[in-house]
Amino acid sequence: MFDKCGRAVNRTTGDGFKPSVSRIANSLPIFPDDISGSKDSPTNGFVFDAYIFIFHGFQMQKIKPKSGQESVWDYPRPPRLELCSKHVRVVVDGADIANSSQAYRILETSHPPVYYIPPQDIKIENLIAVAGSSYCEWKGEANYYDLRLGERRIEKAAWSYLKPTRHFECIAGHVAFYPCKVDQCYVGDELVQPQEGNFYGGWITSNIVGPFKGSPGTLGW
Repeated sequence: MFDKCGRAVNRTTGDGFKPSVSRIANSLPIFPDDISGSKDSPTNGFVFDAYIFIFHGFQMQKIKPKSGQESVWDYPRPPRLELCSKHVRVVVDGADIANSSQAYRILETSHPPVYYIPPQDIKIENLIAVAGSSYCEWKGEANYYDLRLGERRIEKAAWSYLKPTRHFECIAGHVAFYPCKVDQCYVGDELVQPQEGNFYGGWITSNIVGPFKGSPGTLGW
């Protein structure tokens, strides 16, 4: 479960959450709450330790991570919140809209990381709150923002959780940006590739491997 800043404090899922477990060909449980990578993990911390497996009725082949890489299939569900060790930037028309070394990233099974940037590191005057919201079963209600820079306006380029659930209190008011809608996002010096689809806002870098949810046929992942 998590403390109030999203740090894992033990291997079990919190608040009575009971994972729906799928099984791979060798009948090992594969719920990824423990990302140690060990086949001998206890049954309250399952890992995706096979590379062809069934997940919610869909067969897929995960990419084996190389040294220094992370697989999104080793990320947990419920998702984990952690401070990002790298500098992140969001760029529009050559200007930094966000520039931070204090971002959080959220890691969830099948998704590339989403980065939440503190408001003091964002040009908040360029964000315009708009009507509409969505609901995440883990984080709560998300609010959306258009981004305006000069004559240019990008609809729903970003979102935030103003009153997130207690496990994610540390990202209250932090803003996440869709890399597919802005001009560039960077993690360190690396240009981010956007997660496919028009709803998810994951940031793909060379140290993250999939396959990723978002492309056609992956809705059930």
